[in-house]
Amino acid sequence: MAIYTSKNLEGIKPLKERFNIKVREEFEDGIKTIGILNLMPTKCETETQILRLLCETEENLRVECIKLNTYKPKNISYEYICENYVSFNEIKEKLDGIIITGAPLEKLKFEDVDYIDELREVLDYTKNNIKHSLHICWGAQVALNHFYSIRKELKEEKIFGLFSNEILERDEILDGIDNGFKAPQSRHTSLNKNDIENCKELKLLTVTEEGEQHLLKGSHNDYYILGHIEYDKDTLKKEYLRDLNKGLKINLPKGYFKNNNVEEGVNYTWHEDGVKLYKNWVKSL
Repeated sequence: MAIYTSKNLEGIKPLKERFNIKVREEFEDGIKTIGILNLMPTKCETETQILRLLCETEENLRVECIKLNTYKPKNISYEYICENYVSFNEIKEKLDGIIITGAPLEKLKFEDVDYIDELREVLDYTKNNIKHSLHICWGAQVALNHFYSIRKELKEEKIFGLFSNEILERDEILDGIDNGFKAPQSRHTSLNKNDIENCKELKLLTVTEEGEQHLLKGSHNDYYILGHIEYDKDTLKKEYLRDLNKGLKINLPKGYFKNNNVEEGVNYTWHEDGVKLYKNWVKSL
């Protein structure tokens, strides 16, 4: 099994020794194509995280990273994006599925995001033309608002750490995943509970141990993950130390460090379930 990409993504470099990744311009017929609309500032790190999970699905996949024409990232050269990412219009008709990542924009109103109009155009196309979509964190929040008018609400404290999840309703994306599975969370907002309860087109599949929404499914094979089951072992640690070094108020990530001690290492318990979730999603394409 192999991941095929036509670009020299930085994110594949940490994976090449372990996985069969082929860089080529021509693709065989019948290979499923997945687009990753990568809105994260840590572009290369996010590439690696999602590509690792897609590699471990053990499926032959073509993967293309997608750029927005109205968005120029600040943390990586625009030349890298132009050379290694494709515009949505270039690839949209070939996509079997799309993954839309989060972005550190939770405290902004959706209409204040610079590229919101183009993103909404992408969302409209996916709803009508791409049968399977997976939205992560802010990417989930903006899509839920666009499709179902679900509002987000700013929390007094950041939802931050490793949380157990209760399965409220079984679904094919959860095949092989046990009740109580854990996933990292790192967000400042929650979804309006009344909006969720009153929306008949949405199914709330899992919630955290504290009752926060985690995984939802819409009416057209659209999934929404409020957590970050794609995160690497040390991602939350890096976020925590970054904010500490900036002098920002940040709590120790709940349940993440062994014995709540940074020096004792991380409770790295979510990766296997992340692989299962992505494998189940890819099987449905």
